[in-house]
Amino acid sequence: MNAVNTDASPWDGNERRAERDRVARTMVVVVDSDQSACGPRVDALRHEGFVVRGVATAAEALTICGDALVIVAAQALSDMSGIALIAELRRRRRELPVVLFGDVEKVEAVIDGLRAGAHDFVPGPL
Repeated sequence: MNAVNTDASPWDGNERRAERDRVARTMVVVVDSDQSACGPRVDALRHEGFVVRGVATAAEALTICGDALVIVAAQALSDMSGIALIAELRRRRRELPVVLFGDVEKVEAVIDGLRAGAHDFVPGPL
């Protein structure tokens, strides 16, 4: 007699893989060296229904960029500039949207970010 597993979860097998893939396509990665500011940004995006991962460095963002729907990055990071991050992301995943944010003292900073490939630049604290 074959035993039937009545405790099987609806998340077994294909359903679990499909859910993992759906979540990966909706993940927003927030990159900000200022962790006291990163938390509220992450919370606000989660409140809007996104799966969000906050990281403190560009290096961390680069390790998980394959699972991201969009990268939201500070213009100034502890390990590289936002523009350098965009350049590396363009090399790895050209189609991945990147939004930069930061204090803008000069219009040239915004122009440089957009020329580097940012989809948008949000001035001031996000």
